[in-house]
Amino acid sequence: MFEFLSGISFLNLPGLVLAGLAPLLILAYLKNPQGDKRVVSSVFLLKNLPKPRVSKKKIKLPPRFFLELLCLLLLSGIAARPLLSNQGKQIAILLDNSLSMSASQGSSSTR
Repeated sequence: MFEFLSGISFLNLPGLVLAGLAPLLILAYLKNPQGDKRVVSSVFLLKNLPKPRVSKKKIKLPPRFFLELLCLLLLSGIAARPLLSNQGKQIAILLDNSLSMSASQGSSSTR
């Protein structure tokens, strides 16, 4: 199924270490939730509100996270310097369009 991947090698394998930084990026976004901050005059009404449960909290990542993750993975792929080895056969096709090949033999057919 993935035969084309068998010919890929990397010239700079330590360059893939950058891809190991992806979990750190994920952790940075999960540790620093970007909630709405509002200035209120009094907090005694807010104390009576029900507190959200942590287990039901849905993880919502901003689009900037996916852009940064994509850039990080692309940079790690470029730093690894992938090399695609050519394992196919080389074929040469020659076309002769000279006058000697276009000469007719009496019955108006060419060679």
